[in-house]
Amino acid sequence: MEPWEIIIILFGSGSILGIVIQYQIQKLHLIQEKLREERRKVYSELLLPFIDIFANPRDPQIAIERISSPAYRQTAFDLTLVGSDDVVKAYGNLMQHIYKNNNNSNDEKNSSEIIRLWAVLLLEIRKSLGNKFTKLNEKDMLRHLITDIEKVDFKQ
Repeated sequence: MEPWEIIIILFGSGSILGIVIQYQIQKLHLIQEKLREERRKVYSELLLPFIDIFANPRDPQIAIERISSPAYRQTAFDLTLVGSDDVVKAYGNLMQHIYKNNNNSNDEKNSSEIIRLWAVLLLEIRKSLGNKFTKLNEKDMLRHLITDIEKVDFKQ
């Protein structure tokens, strides 16, 4: 075999390999985009009861009914399948705190902790949806919702 034939074979093989790799990368990007869309949908549905609480703080019954619904339970289950690890943990921490402290709902320390855990969840969702290197913190995530945010204790 002539040297120029070997070079042609190598270039041809390299081109084919390049095309295969490029195809796999594009396929991976499409899968990641589809997962990001699914996550966004699940995250939005998951946040609805908490948004209800901020919209109607004196009437938490709307949020309680939503959290108790089978559709919300399905959304929480979907979260465990498609949510990032950090979002699943943050949501679990928030819900565990609510379950364990539901009798102390008027306690200021409990309220501050629920707000902090909510902010952690929002921040983890932000990171999961593509803002991994965000410079925002928990207070920044709630600054638009709480007028006296500086009074809320965010220490664990």
